[in-house]
Amino acid sequence: MILPEYDLWGVTDKAGTFTIKNISKGNTKIVIQCLGMVTVSQSIVVDSSTSRNFYMEQNSLRLKEVEVTAKERQEGAVPVTTISRSAMDHIQATSLNDVLNLLPGAVPTNQSLAGVSNAVLRNYEDGKVNSTAAIKSVNAMNSMGTSIIMDNAPISNNANLQILNTATAGNNANFETSAGSGIDLRQISTDNIESIDVIKGIASVQYGDVTSGAVIIRSKAGKSPLQVRFKVNPNITQTSLTGGYKLGEKSGNLNISLDYAHSTDKQTVALETYDRYTTKFLYSNTLFDKLRTNTSLDIIYSKDNKKQDEDDIKNKVKKSATNQGFRFNTNGVYQFNKEWFKSIHYTFSTSYTDREGFYQTMVSNASNIISTAMSDGTVVTNRPGQSINDVDGKPITQWSEGDKNAYNIFLPYEYLMHYNIDGKEWNTFLSTRATFANSVGEIAKNRFFVGGDYRSEGNNGKGKTYDQSTPPVSNNTRAIRMRSFKDIPFIKQLGLFIEENLNLNINGHDLNFQAGLRYDKQKEIKGEISPRLNASFEIIKKKLFIRGGYGHVVKSLPLTYLYPETAYFDLQNYTNANNPAVAPEDYLHITTTRAFSARNKDLKLAKSKKAEIGIDLSLGNKSLHITAYQDKMNNGYGFGTAISRIEYTKYTNTGAGLAASTQNLFLAYNSPQNNIASETKGFDFDLDLGRFDAIRTSFILNGGYIKNTTYSSQEFYYNNNITNPSYIKNIGVYEAKAEKSQRDRFVTTLRLVHNIPEIGFVISLSATTTWINKDKNILGNDSIPVAYISLSDGKRYDFDPDKISDPKFSDIKRTVAPSRHIKESLPILWCFNMNLTKEIGQNINVSFFANNIFSYNPRIKSKRYGNYDQFNPPIFFGLELSAKIPW
Repeated sequence: MILPEYDLWGVTDKAGTFTIKNISKGNTKIVIQCLGMVTVSQSIVVDSSTSRNFYMEQNSLRLKEVEVTAKERQEGAVPVTTISRSAMDHIQATSLNDVLNLLPGAVPTNQSLAGVSNAVLRNYEDGKVNSTAAIKSVNAMNSMGTSIIMDNAPISNNANLQILNTATAGNNANFETSAGSGIDLRQISTDNIESIDVIKGIASVQYGDVTSGAVIIRSKAGKSPLQVRFKVNPNITQTSLTGGYKLGEKSGNLNISLDYAHSTDKQTVALETYDRYTTKFLYSNTLFDKLRTNTSLDIIYSKDNKKQDEDDIKNKVKKSATNQGFRFNTNGVYQFNKEWFKSIHYTFSTSYTDREGFYQTMVSNASNIISTAMSDGTVVTNRPGQSINDVDGKPITQWSEGDKNAYNIFLPYEYLMHYNIDGKEWNTFLSTRATFANSVGEIAKNRFFVGGDYRSEGNNGKGKTYDQSTPPVSNNTRAIRMRSFKDIPFIKQLGLFIEENLNLNINGHDLNFQAGLRYDKQKEIKGEISPRLNASFEIIKKKLFIRGGYGHVVKSLPLTYLYPETAYFDLQNYTNANNPAVAPEDYLHITTTRAFSARNKDLKLAKSKKAEIGIDLSLGNKSLHITAYQDKMNNGYGFGTAISRIEYTKYTNTGAGLAASTQNLFLAYNSPQNNIASETKGFDFDLDLGRFDAIRTSFILNGGYIKNTTYSSQEFYYNNNITNPSYIKNIGVYEAKAEKSQRDRFVTTLRLVHNIPEIGFVISLSATTTWINKDKNILGNDSIPVAYISLSDGKRYDFDPDKISDPKFSDIKRTVAPSRHIKESLPILWCFNMNLTKEIGQNINVSFFANNIFSYNPRIKSKRYGNYDQFNPPIFFGLELSAKIPW
């Protein structure tokens, strides 16, 4: 039993009675929860001796109305979307990603565990329409800023470093990885989840490290039957065991969950697979009638694996990504229930994840000369330790103490390459908050809290390793080096917050007001203050509310951006390998290693400014919720081009010795920047017409419109030979916003839910219509630079547009394909899905689903590129059998 307006709670005894003291007179809200039962939420009037009876119903298909869709509700002044256990069961969710497809505005997808999946709120991914690098970066930033909170503690991905080389490839690797984005949703099984709340707007200040929204997961805690599930569809086979056992009258409850899932995206070719094993133990108890506590241990193992195809004689590709670890969590609330001081909440969570990435392939056309040197300016040969002088007797070779054994290698034309990336992530989270509450007569209820949280996130893995004689590919002087993660400092972050929640009764109408401030400070990064405000007003008593909110939210820097990899270049000074008169044993190769720190010490915490307004209408069992919103971010995390101008020495053999000549070169590499800008506008709606008893059917229509504009918020460098230093004459500087990508999408879903309580049967039919799906490029000054950096002196000069045809500047002119001016717009698309669940007796359930039941997969020609793409997921179906065993 919870009184949210006072942050007070109580627990029933055997007879179902409970007492909560020191409650002010007047109206208040009470929420009654029990595992496996339908939550009761009512408004009651409290006087000096209030006594009320509440009745709870078992959450089953034999209820008159069943929840098998996402539901909109208000938590104070904040709009929340709730997804219940029965809704997850009905869609046969295999991971958290499947559950989030129930949100308004989502388009149907088939269940799959092949490939990393991230949470993207108020944005969308559609590679068939527009998948530019900028849009991919925005989607990665969106998922990074979506906080996945399980049992009051966030699940962090900030310490994930499973990437090949940030200096050349950004956040990419050749195996499955979620580094540089949000957590991989495949790793969260849903069978041990009781409910999920999704906040897409302005969340309370108690939630930090969040720019997109929050997904709040509540695990099963309390006595429940032992339940066995078996799910199968063309991609996935899954089985699970969950249950809650009461240890004794005052000894608490122990919940256990076991899960195994196997995925093969193509049944005919079982080369690529994904396996997941999860285990959860959760202990819950109430101590001294004042302390309510939950303590849990999660254990997970997962592996993406691609075996080598027997027919792949040429490339010999195989790869894998293994993740294993644990997460410990303890959280609770101690109730003081004094006149003002009501309670203290606490959470402590620590997790360890061992990640191992592996990739193998044949490398061809690789006749490069690479060095093993690690220090900037080291000059070595293929003869370790041997000094070489030029024709004038001046030393050519030079090395630091750490590179005295360094040498260079002339790579063969073709070789088998493989590398490993080993990460060992530690994430610790600690938070506490104190709640104070009281009433002023029957006019005002005041609740405020103060608190703070602390995070420590780091990686102690071996890092990137490989055989130095067969390294990952490096081209045009760009080089790669092994890197240990053990030397990278941990992220340290402190958050402090205070929030006021005020409820005023104005002539019988409720005004809910929430205002808070949050301060976030990450070590070595400037702190940020985030104000957040939400308010709602009751226009028509218990029927019509209007609400709005505005706030700032920030996201901390993950390790990939905070400590990027050093940029290495192996410059060839001399080689005689191309002289046929020289025997291989007499080959001499001289290389200079240049190393540049790619770290950007001017980075700031990414900030999003969010605003929304909405209405909530309730008429009996019918409701309408509409929310219009606007999100703006101008400094999201991305990688941009950094340049260094160097003096390069080249040697030629004059017969008398090696003679030196020098020239200037530009070297370009990736460096983290606050260069991702995203502006999103749109609206969500949810219309629930309730159940029509005569036909035993409920009608729900929801959907969303979204317009997203993405662009670079900073100037950027360009040269059409940017990866080949010997050809660069100048570096073009292009203005911010030179090119914008704009996408629009409007999607609605109509759901018909027909249930027959007497026989425990429910069937839902959904029709999803994509009314608008279009994108265009807004092109500004995208082909002529505003300035250039000269190779001769390294200085920046304003660029005269009249000189764009001068051959001297031909390499800094961007060529924009005419197709970029073409606007893409898809015709209206429909997709029809069906879900069915039947109870057999008291303890057995059978569920079946079919997606795209009419197999409508139109092939549509792209106006921009001329190719054809097939839309909508293919027809897909699955079956689940579950059985409950009382214990």
